[in-house]
Amino acid sequence: MPWSGASNRRRQQNWEKAQVAEKKTSPDRLIAAATRALQKGDGDFEMSTIARTAGVSVGLAYHYFGSKAGLIAAVVEHFYEALDNEVMMARLPVSDWLDRERLRIQYSVAFHYRHPLAAIILQRLRREPSVMAIEQQRLERQIEAGVGNMLQGQKQGSVSAELDPAAAATFTLAGSRALIARALALPPGQRPTEQALSEQIWNLIRQATRGEGS
Repeated sequence: MPWSGASNRRRQQNWEKAQVAEKKTSPDRLIAAATRALQKGDGDFEMSTIARTAGVSVGLAYHYFGSKAGLIAAVVEHFYEALDNEVMMARLPVSDWLDRERLRIQYSVAFHYRHPLAAIILQRLRREPSVMAIEQQRLERQIEAGVGNMLQGQKQGSVSAELDPAAAATFTLAGSRALIARALALPPGQRPTEQALSEQIWNLIRQATRGEGS
């Protein structure tokens, strides 16, 4: 597009900036469109539909994510990023270990019950290789953080000193996830309440962290 004069140069600069901004926001628009489509399509969508909804070409969608599996993986990454920020890695304003971790369980259950993709990710998508890889990476990060958390619980006397912190963190994280996934597999009207599920998970954690002699 030809431009001339100072005014036109500014217009060209603004146009170029707009093009850069457009490129930066295209992946976000694709992820947002895919998120909505996964909700409506029960875990599936067509790339052409996502591209059209996001206002980009199908070629650009493949350029950013490589494949439909790549776009699904990006959506799942966003889900777990939110879970980590709001729950798993969040610094809760409670100093007592027992009170803090009980509150964290309540936050986790509330997050999964209220997030529109939680049931789809933990049920239908969990067998997808790209999703499995993401979940494994996230679990490893959570276990690493959980080890420090268990050590803190041992210092406060809330977690048995007999327990291996890594084993305790792995068991409690896996157990919590399994109970949440089982609840989400039920129709909404048949699921336990948030409070009931939180108590069930908390009882599991307390049994696991007290040790055999407690």
